[in-house]
Amino acid sequence: MNKLREKLAESNHDFRATSEIFPSINVDKVASSLQLDETAEENGRNNSPPTSARNFDALERALVERIQDEQKAAHQTVEDNLQLFSERLASSTYVGRKIFAMPC
Repeated sequence: MNKLREKLAESNHDFRATSEIFPSINVDKVASSLQLDETAEENGRNNSPPTSARNFDALERALVERIQDEQKAAHQTVEDNLQLFSERLASSTYVGRKIFAMPC
């Protein structure tokens, strides 16, 4: 029952709620969803990847992809907000011109 309650209380996103444009990533949630502790322990026991490896292993690639996804989402949010602000500014400027252009 406790596990169900914890699951329901979990947020749907990987960042901390904040008013910042680019919020900090919730590291604990990402670690939990990617099962970093368990996978890292298993990889350590198996000495995988070897210290001489030049490429990322599957876990490292998954982590990089998650961070890049969050980066893209944050960038899209900023782009959407800029577009909205631009539209509002254009709308208010147009209305303002119309009011001042009316003959008295």
